Amino acid sequence: MPSNRLVFEEIAKRLPYRIIQHNHESVKSLEGLVFGVSGLLNEDLIDPYYVDLKREWLYLKEKYKLSSVSIPLKFGRIRPDNFPQVRLAQFCSLMHHSPKILEHALSLPTKDSIQDYFKFDLPKFWDTHYTFKKSSVVRKKTIAKSFVDHLFVNAISPFVFYYEKVKVSMATDVAISYLTQTKAEQNSIINQWKTLDIQCSDALSTQGLLHLYKIYCKNKKCLRCNWGKKFLSRSDEFD
Repeated sequence: MPSNRLVFEEIAKRLPYRIIQHNHESVKSLEGLVFGVSGLLNEDLIDPYYVDLKREWLYLKEKYKLSSVSIPLKFGRIRPDNFPQVRLAQFCSLMHHSPKILEHALSLPTKDSIQDYFKFDLPKFWDTHYTFKKSSVVRKKTIAKSFVDHLFVNAISPFVFYYEKVKVSMATDVAISYLTQTKAEQNSIINQWKTLDIQCSDALSTQGLLHLYKIYCKNKKCLRCNWGKKFLSRSDEFD
C-alpha cells in the first residue's frame, strides 16, 4: 500500500525469499521473521502471542544474521484493514498456506486458479487484533476480493507481464487477460474520465486512462496526446 511502500520494499530486501521458503511450514516462524525485520518486535509487551513471536525472532535473527528495517512503519490515516500489521500477517499466512504461489504464477495459469491461493485464515490472534497492543471485536482478517483485484492490477499482472516478455520471449497475452478479467478501478481520476463519457469496462481500460493522466494530463502535455488534441479541437476524429 502507498503509505508504507518504501518500508515494505526494504523488508523484502532484508528478508530473502529463500529464508521465507525454508520456514513456510510454521506460520509462527514466518511472523517472527517478518514482524522482526519490520521492527515491530522491539518493544517489551506482555501479550503471550507477542512474546512467542519475539522469542522466535531473536532466534532466527541470529541464525540468518538478519536486521530490522531502518525506516519506521507509518500508521496514521490508514484504515484498520490496511494496518501494516494486518497486511504483514496476511502475507505470512499466504506464504504458509500457499508457498508455491510464485512458481504457480510463472506457469501462466488462469486468473481463477491464482485467486484460489488467497483463500485462507489467519492465526486466531488476528481475529481479535489489528495491532499487538490492543484487542478488538472479533473479525476475520480474510483478504477481500477487492484487494485481490488490487493485487492483480499492481503486482501479479506486472510480474507476469515482465516474465512473459523478458524471460520467455512470449506475447504478454496472459498478463493482459488478467486485467481484462479484473473489475474496473474506482477512484477520483477515473471519475473525471467518466465525465467525458469514456466507458471503463475493466482494469485494462482504467490502467490505460491512469497512464494517460500521469504522463500527459498531470504534466499538461495535452497537445502531445491524441485525446487531448481531440478535446481541445472539439473534433470528432483523432488528429
